[in-house]
Amino acid sequence: MKTADVRSNVVAMEAIARLLRERTGLTFSDARWSLLEQGVLHVMTTIREANVERLLERLPSDSALLDALVARITIGETYFARDAGQLDVIRTELLPRLRALRPPGHRLRLWSAGCATGEEAFTLAMMTSEMGIIPSPYLLGTDISRPALDRAMKARFSEWALRALSPEQIARHFRKVGADWVLAPAIAGAVTFAALNLAADDYPSMAGNAWGMDVILCRNVLIYFDQEQAQRAIARLLDALADDGYLVLGVADPLPSPSLPCEPEITPAGVVLRRIARGTVWSTSRLASAQTPVSHSTLNVTEAPRIATRSASTSSDTARHALPSAISALPPTRDHVDTEAERVAQLEVMYDTADYVNAGHRARQLLQQGPHERAAVLLVRSLANQGRLDDAARSCDAELVRHPACAELYVLQAMLRLEARHPQDAVRAARAALYLDRTLIVAHLLLGRALLGLRESERARHAFRHAGRLLASHPTDTPVAAADGEPVETLMRVVREHLSLLNEAA
Repeated sequence: MKTADVRSNVVAMEAIARLLRERTGLTFSDARWSLLEQGVLHVMTTIREANVERLLERLPSDSALLDALVARITIGETYFARDAGQLDVIRTELLPRLRALRPPGHRLRLWSAGCATGEEAFTLAMMTSEMGIIPSPYLLGTDISRPALDRAMKARFSEWALRALSPEQIARHFRKVGADWVLAPAIAGAVTFAALNLAADDYPSMAGNAWGMDVILCRNVLIYFDQEQAQRAIARLLDALADDGYLVLGVADPLPSPSLPCEPEITPAGVVLRRIARGTVWSTSRLASAQTPVSHSTLNVTEAPRIATRSASTSSDTARHALPSAISALPPTRDHVDTEAERVAQLEVMYDTADYVNAGHRARQLLQQGPHERAAVLLVRSLANQGRLDDAARSCDAELVRHPACAELYVLQAMLRLEARHPQDAVRAARAALYLDRTLIVAHLLLGRALLGLRESERARHAFRHAGRLLASHPTDTPVAAADGEPVETLMRVVREHLSLLNEAA
């Protein structure tokens, strides 16, 4: 197949570009059109296909072929400790401030979004290990390209990928195997990798574990999106941050819309966006003041974190979460004595509008009056969404004594045990939930994740398949029970990604 043949078939190439934009968010300006041509040519050569139209016919239904094309188009230069200035900001400014801000025992959550073959995610693992952070952070690496993730999970790199590391770091974290360098198991095993499309409405997600992050790195990824898609992705990434968490963008990435709830700081090392606490009035004038470089010392963190649980599909949705509602603006206690029904209604509104502090107060008020299953569930969720995972776990255990037949509390217990790196306890909690309700889809997903943590791949596959069968019996836009509003379509993608990775690892 010749490049000239690809270039001459403009109609088919434009159709491929539209498909990629719809599926992945990738856009191709005139300056980047040649990258699309080269990717198409490479895939056609690999599969020995000489006709662009036939390739176009196969792409919509052949996920492996589409993955191969995406992997080729998005391939870029990546290496360990890239953009050292930004990493210095994270190491010397952001992580120390977050550690001081978060409650004792809080496990930091870091996400490398668009991690490619894993160098950035592993750099974070090396950094936090060298800092001696305890408990060790939860580290997530995601990418749209499964071939890239396959390479990341092998944790095997060329010497060129290590060129920005010091000899001491290489000696500490790698061993030479033939011509390659293999990461030490402690670092390689510190990162969880998962497939995720930043252009899709799949995050923040409890099921995909992309929520409640303290730091998200999404560097030199949004440059592939058009302005509208980039702003939607930034909105979702901000919603995946805990309050006062940080989103770190690349120097060429777009700044956020003024309507988004964040404080942008342009440092000499790049853009850092601090997530404004939910319930804080957001002033768009803050964006204008961030248009000129500022000192790292101006970075500021306040308040407490939360765990994001539902994706914001539009910028306006995210802005809505940042504005106090009439109810969430009320103090935790009032002179007027509400009926129980009113208190429950207020609790539901507070939780739905992400006013987790007042939701926790209201839930405790209800529980002081006696056992109340819904208040118990929302208390645990509100504490978790403030980043108070230990408090959430203790409350969950206590409420299960009062509500031993509440399947959703067992679901939350399984999630919290997974966060605490106790997969065996998570398995027991998920199975308890399923004993009470075999149709509880999110319990099957959590069971699968916990079994993966125990390296029981076949049982994990069975759990994910069971979840998939249950999901397939519902309309795609139906909210899934006990999943904080996640629709069937989103959780089905999670199931498919897990099964795909399990099959590839087999």
